[in-house]
Amino acid sequence: MILHEHPTARCPACGRPLYYGVERESTAWTVYYECEPGSGCDYETTAGRVPLGDVESVDEVHERAEAMGRRL
Repeated sequence: MILHEHPTARCPACGRPLYYGVERESTAWTVYYECEPGSGCDYETTAGRVPLGDVESVDEVHERAEAMGRRL
């Protein structure tokens, strides 16, 4: 999974930047968030799912994934 740095979301455990990644499954994209890679912080969470029928492109999936990070 390729991780992308969220422009504003910060780790609730240590305050470092959060990164997100998406993984396609049979019916939806699962959105994962984790603390800055290599930071030593073990924070990670599943932010939610984006149903395949709700988006038309991977770019839309990333837009939705980034929006989920604003609620963490």
